[in-house]
Amino acid sequence: MKILNFFKLSIIIFCISIFTVEILMRIFFGPPIRMQYDFTLTRLNSQSDFIVEYKYDFKNGHRDFDLKCDKEEEKILIIGDSFGFAQGVEVKNTLTKLLDKDYCIENWSMIGKDLKFIKHNLFQKNISDFKKVIIIFFDNDTQVGYDPDKLKYAKIREFLNYNSYSYNFLKIFRKFINDIYINNNVIFIDGRLNNPATLLNTNSMALKIWFDLESNFKIIDSELNKIIKNINKKVPELILFVIPEPSVCSREHREFYSLYNAEWLPEFNKRSSFDIYVENSCNQGNCKYLPIYKNICDNQIRDGNLYFKRDFHLNENGQFFLYETLIEYLN
Repeated sequence: MKILNFFKLSIIIFCISIFTVEILMRIFFGPPIRMQYDFTLTRLNSQSDFIVEYKYDFKNGHRDFDLKCDKEEEKILIIGDSFGFAQGVEVKNTLTKLLDKDYCIENWSMIGKDLKFIKHNLFQKNISDFKKVIIIFFDNDTQVGYDPDKLKYAKIREFLNYNSYSYNFLKIFRKFINDIYINNNVIFIDGRLNNPATLLNTNSMALKIWFDLESNFKIIDSELNKIIKNINKKVPELILFVIPEPSVCSREHREFYSLYNAEWLPEFNKRSSFDIYVENSCNQGNCKYLPIYKNICDNQIRDGNLYFKRDFHLNENGQFFLYETLIEYLN
C-alpha cells in the first residue's frame, strides 16, 4: 500500500511539475515555438569555410541582426532555414541587415528547420503587423519532419514538439545522452567541421533524397497551402523563392562532392522540381514567386562566387546578390 501511495504521489508531483514548467515558460518566453531556437546569447560556428559568432536575442531566440526600425518604414518579415538565417555570414553582410537600410525587418529564420517550423511559427506568433512576408526556401526543404507515412505517432510527436516546452527539454536531454555514446563520423577539413563532406560520407545518396519531391509531395503540398492560406488572411503580400543546392550550378561543388562519395548529383543548370512546384503554387495569385533560383545559377555559372567553396550556403557575395534582386522587386 505504501508503495502504491508513493507511486500515486510521484505521478501527481510529476504532472504538477510539467504544468508549472509549461505555464512559467509561456509567461517569460511566449509561445512554445521558442524551443526551436537556441537558448544562448552567443554561439561560435566554426566550419571549413567560415568562422562566425552568432548573437541571439535570449527572449525570442532570433539571431540578433542589430536592426533599427523606423515606424514609418514598411515592416517586412523574413523566415526560412539556415539560408534565411544567413549561416556563415557576418551580420553586416547579410540580406537582412542590407534590407534594414530601407525597411523595418524582422527575421525569424533558424538553422536546420523545415516547412513545419515555418507553419507553426506563423500560426503561434502575431504577423498581422507586417506588410510583406518573405519565405526563403532551399532545395532540401522537400524533407519534412513528422511524416505520418515514415514515423510512428507522427501527429502526436509534431504537436508536442511545437506546443510543449517539457517535451523539448526531454528531447534535449536525450540528444545529450546520444551524443555521448554515438559516433557521428564527422569529417574535418583544414581542422574544422565540413557539413557537405560529413553528410555525403554518411549517406552517398543524400542529394537524391533531397531532390525527391514526389515521395513527400502530399505532405509538402499540405503544409505549404496551410502557410499560404494563413498569411493571406493576415498579411497583404507573400513572397516566395528557392535557393538552389550549389551543385546545380557549380561544377566546383560537384567535384568536391565526388571526393566524398556522392553517388548521385542533380542535373547541372536545371531547375529543381521543388522550385517549379513553388512557382506553380503562386500562379493562382496567392503569393509572388521570384525567379531567384535561375538568377543565382546564371550568375554562379558565369562568375562562380556566390557560394562558399566547400559548403552549401551562400557567402557574402550571394547575400548581396539576394539583396540586389529583392530590393529591385520591393522598390
